[in-house]
This record gives sequence, structure tokens and C-alpha cells, in this order.
Amino acid sequence: MPQENSPHQRLLRFFELLGDEAFDEGRREARAEARAQHPQLYPLLEQLEDDPMATSLPDGLSVDECLICFSGCYFSARSIIESSYRYRHAEQLIERAVEALDGVTGAINTDFIEVLREFARLQGAICNIDRGIYQSLASTMGMASTELGEGVERLLQLRTGLNGLEAELYDEHLASQLAAYHCYADAIKSVAELYGLRWGDGAVLQQAVDIKLPSIERALRELESMGARIMATDLAPHVPVLHRFAERQQADSSGKLCIEHGRMRIAYFASLHHNMMKPFAALMAETLAAGGTEGMSLKGLGASSLESDSMSDIWSGLASRDFIDTYSWQFPPLTLPFRGSELNFTVELTYFSMGIFVLNLSSDLSQLSVSGLRHAMSLGTPYAVDEQIRCEQSGEQFAFFEEFSDHALSLLSSELKLQLGEHLPEEARALNWNSSDNRFVSVRLERVVSDTGEQRHELDIEALQNHIGYPAIALPLREVRSAVDDWILRPAPDASENLAPLRYNENELMMVQRHGTVMALLQQPDWVREQAAESVEVAAAITNLFQLTNTVLGKHIRQLAVEGPQEKGEDGRKSLKRLQRHRKEMEAELDNLNRFERDIHWLLDIIQAGSMMTFPDHTRLMRAVFTEMEFESLRQRTNEIMAEVKQVHEQTMEGVTRIYDQVKNHLARRMNRILSAAMFLISIAAFKDMFDLFNEAELGLSISGFTQFVSIMALIVMAIVLMFRGINPEE
Repeated sequence: MPQENSPHQRLLRFFELLGDEAFDEGRREARAEARAQHPQLYPLLEQLEDDPMATSLPDGLSVDECLICFSGCYFSARSIIESSYRYRHAEQLIERAVEALDGVTGAINTDFIEVLREFARLQGAICNIDRGIYQSLASTMGMASTELGEGVERLLQLRTGLNGLEAELYDEHLASQLAAYHCYADAIKSVAELYGLRWGDGAVLQQAVDIKLPSIERALRELESMGARIMATDLAPHVPVLHRFAERQQADSSGKLCIEHGRMRIAYFASLHHNMMKPFAALMAETLAAGGTEGMSLKGLGASSLESDSMSDIWSGLASRDFIDTYSWQFPPLTLPFRGSELNFTVELTYFSMGIFVLNLSSDLSQLSVSGLRHAMSLGTPYAVDEQIRCEQSGEQFAFFEEFSDHALSLLSSELKLQLGEHLPEEARALNWNSSDNRFVSVRLERVVSDTGEQRHELDIEALQNHIGYPAIALPLREVRSAVDDWILRPAPDASENLAPLRYNENELMMVQRHGTVMALLQQPDWVREQAAESVEVAAAITNLFQLTNTVLGKHIRQLAVEGPQEKGEDGRKSLKRLQRHRKEMEAELDNLNRFERDIHWLLDIIQAGSMMTFPDHTRLMRAVFTEMEFESLRQRTNEIMAEVKQVHEQTMEGVTRIYDQVKNHLARRMNRILSAAMFLISIAAFKDMFDLFNEAELGLSISGFTQFVSIMALIVMAIVLMFRGINPEE
């Protein structure tokens, strides 16, 4: 039994938590022990958890501190693996945990330190298995399962060098963990092999399923009996998916569904603060007049010169008010290693004069399976798996497109505040955005084929809808995707959800949801496809403008409610100046809000009236698109919040004016008292002259100097009292 407070005692606790799969509890315990026993270690654990790559372990840590770091980093990594898709972050934490073991040499058997290192590094294989699951990559799952099995074999061989307490810890705690990992690796390898056959001949797939599924189901039961609940639940969802693939392919072996050519655009939205819209329009005009190279050229952010763009002729309603004038900047491209190939994204920032910025990331799609298509579509979501996104010009790397969006929009917001900050209220942001929610993925399919391995057949919409892979195209993405291609267990959307017949041919596809669209206008020329994509993307921009408007104005109302004019305790003149400035700011704010409200209501009116578009067929389609984007609820909330903002502003203005008048009247009364006291002092001097005249008149009475002094001093004291009452700000 390990001695209390010994390194082996700490390792025993580590293995107990590990056996219970209590990763969050292990993370909390490590932080609590660091805070209680080694206060200087606690901030280090926080830094390691936030950014393990940028944080290194200092020299001179004690054995106990090193073991706390090992435990804290390991359990933090396990928590991240089970609760997010930040696998690279977890892998970096594991490396910091391994590094912490360098400081326990001498206190623990060297062979056992190597066991702990190898055991921790098994999480790299677990991360890769999860990547294979969530990215629908059977090859990644297969290689990672092999990597996991080989890691377990190395750990089994290291047992021979252990004895004493280390051997006991290994046999009582680690051996069962290794048995579970070995079972899981074998089962995942079988799953990967079956997924590799899922698009092939149905009879071959069914034969393989009949052979391998029983062993997978047996492994599932063994994992449950071992207490390896997480691995068991990760394995279980693959069983029904593989059964369904075998059933469907046996009934109709239609080959792998592939996108031979298409295009994808990921968009993130940010709204410009309403106080800046008018000055920003002036700045844009100046920039264009200077050839797009000055002012808002954004060259400091790596952009090309500003360009003024024009929308297509279908937007007569919007064009009638110059409300959708567009401007754009091109930024350096991004590259992404993707499923054995590479995706190259152009980066464009577009500004619509209605007050919305759109950061567009666009890439061609070619020779991509529908599994790869769903992987690509997930890149712009908050539940994307981390990637290696690289900016070719700067060399900067990002794990998520959402991370890149936040980075780019933060730089843009800072640039706007630098150039037009005087128009912003204090603490206000020039731009408002939420990359997790204000996003849209648009996919345009131009050629779809079925690949049997021997030949490729181009599909029309009818053939596409009859293919077993059709739900992978038509179904919206969802965060829960517990198994490769689990879309096969979901029914295809109803035909009524297809909006294409409202504007295009019957045998074409346009599915629209709140955060994305898939279009397969296979019978249309490119200019029609471009026009269709533009329609949906403008609708997405308008929808996100209203959503951001509601968010920003909601915050604005809450801020007004808690701020209120405060003049108590200030010098009266300072309070008056502050109120004058505040009233001027409020008047300007109200003027900007009124102008913004007029534009928003005008936009709402033409949407409701169906007057946005030039042609009736476009109008019918846009109404349906807005319905699918749940625009009506946003519209109602916008009307409510606009009315509330106006009411709160008017009440605030009334309050400011009332206090302004009170302070002004108070200052006037103070001034009157000060003037009265001054006149009184003048009268005192006249009293002295009167006393002198009285004495000089030789009337038989003489006012002594002492009496004159006392009288004059009494009057002076009275005058001073009056003056102090006049300047007392607390009166």
C-alpha cells in the first residue's frame, strides 16, 4: 500500500479517477490541490489549459508539483476529447503531461515513468479515431485503431521491467485499462473495414457484415462489463448504421454518390453600429474617389483595394433606395489539407449599405463523396472538428474557420474604431457579431455522379433522389453525429421542402435552412445558378442583420436602464456641462436610431409586400426562403424592440432634460446669492464711510473704533455665511 502523500499515493488516486472515467473530477482535484498546497502552481495549470503550446513547464518544480501537472493536464485533455472537437488542443495538453513526468525521475521507477508516458500518448490514437468518426473517414479510423493496438502492445511489453509498488499499480489498475483499449481497437478496426465496403457490392457488404458484426457486438458487451462506458457508447452507434447500409445496398447497389463539381461558400456576418453608418458611407465615398487605395482600403489588414460592386437586376425594390449598394475587399487565400487532397478558399469581405458585413470563404468542390461533402459543410459550424487552416501570405494557422472569422472581424472592428471612433458611444463596439450563430453555408452542386468503381454515371435529380446517398445531400447538418454517415438512419426530407420548383424546373433541388442551403440546379446554366445563390445569400444577410439588430438594441436598452444621468456630488458647473454633452449625445443617438429604424421598417415593408424583387417568380421564391430561415419571428421581435428602444430613449431624454433644468435653476439661484453677498460687502464699505461722516459731524456722539470694528466684522461674517451657502453643491 503506498504511503500517504507519497508519489505512489498520488498515482493511485490518478488511476482510481481514471477507472471511474471521472475526468472532470480529476481536473478539478488537480486544480484544488495546486491552489491549496502549491499556490504558485495554480496559475500555471490555468495557462496550460488555455494555451498548452505557448506555455512551458518551468524548471525546479518538485516531484509533487510535477505529478499534479501530469494529472491536471491529462484529465483536462480527456475532458476536452469527450466534450468538444478540439482534438489538437487535447493532444498538446497530453504532451505537456508527458513533459511533466521528466520531473519525477528518481522518485518513481524509470520503467514505470515510461509506462505513464506511453499510456498518456494513447490519447493521440483516440483523437484520431474520433476524427475518423466525425469526419466520415474510414481510412483514418483504420489507421488510428492500428496505432492504438500497437501502443497497447508496447505497454504490455513494458510490464516485465516493473516490480514492487509500480507492478501493483500496473496489475491492479492499468492492466484493465489496456484490456479495454485492446478490445476497442480491434472493434474499431472491424468497423473501419466495413465502412470501407459500404458503397460497394451489396452482397459482398452483407457477407462481411454477417462475419464482423457479431464480433463488434461482442466487443461492445465486453467493454460494458469492463466499465469502459465511454468506449462502449462510442462503438454502439455504428452497429445500426452498418446494418442499414447492408440492407439498402443489397436492395440497390447504386455505387458511391460523388460530387464531381460544385462550389461552397461559408459566410460570417457582422453588423455595423448604427451611429457609424452615415459617417462610414461618407468614408467609403472618399475611399472610392481616391481609387480605393486610401481611407477604408484595409491594406493594413492585407486586403486589395476597395471595389464597388453591383447586384444583379433582380433586386429592383432594394436598388430603388440604394439600400443594397455593395463594396468588397479581397484578402489573401486560405488553404486546408482535406481528405487526402486540399481545399483552397478565396477570402472576400463584402459590405452591404444596409449595415451588414459578410466575410465570405469560397472554395471549389470536386471529386468528393457525399460523406466528404457533409464534412466540408461542417467546416463553417460551431461543431466542426479542428483542422489545419493556413493563411498563405502571413503563415498564420487556425484550427477552425470560426476562429479565423473572429480574428478577421476583430481586426476590422479595430480599424473602424480607429478611423471613425469619435462617432461611437463609450465602450461600444464598431462591429457586432457572433460567429457561432451568425453564419451561413451555401453549397452549389453542378455535376453529381454515381461511382461503382468500374464506371461513373451522371445523375439527374430523379436518379439522385432515388440514390441511397440522397439524404446526405438534402438533410441539414446537425451537431450530433455519433457515427460515420449516420444520416442513413434518417428519412429524406419531404418533397414539399424542396423550393426549386417555385422558381426553377420540377426536377431540381433547393433546400434552405436557417444556417445553410444546398442547391442542385443541374438543368440550369451558370448565370442562373449564380443568381439563385445570390438570392439565398442576400436573404441570409438580411436575416442575420435583423438578428444582430435585435441583439445589439436589446443590450442598448439594458444599458440605458442601468446608466441614468447622475449629477449628485459633482460641482454644479461640471454637472451642467456633462448633462449638456450627454443631451447632445442622446439627441445624436436618437437621430441615428430614427434613421436606422426608418430603413429597417422600409426593408420590412418591402419584404412583406413582396416588392424586393423585379419579377414575380423571384418574389415567390424569396418569400419561401425567408419562411425557411424563420424570418417572421425575427421580424416580430424587431418591431417590438424598435418600439421599446424609442420609448426608452424618449424617457431617458425627458429625464436628462428635467435634471438639466434643475441644475440650471440651481446654478441661477446660487449666482443670485453670490451677487447678493457681493453687494452686501460693498454695503459694508459704505458703513465705514457713514461712521466717519457721523464722527466728523461733531453731533456730540462718537462711535468708537472698537464699536465700528465689531459692527463691520459681524456684517462680514454674515456675508461670508451667505456666500458659502451660495457655492455649497450639496444644498
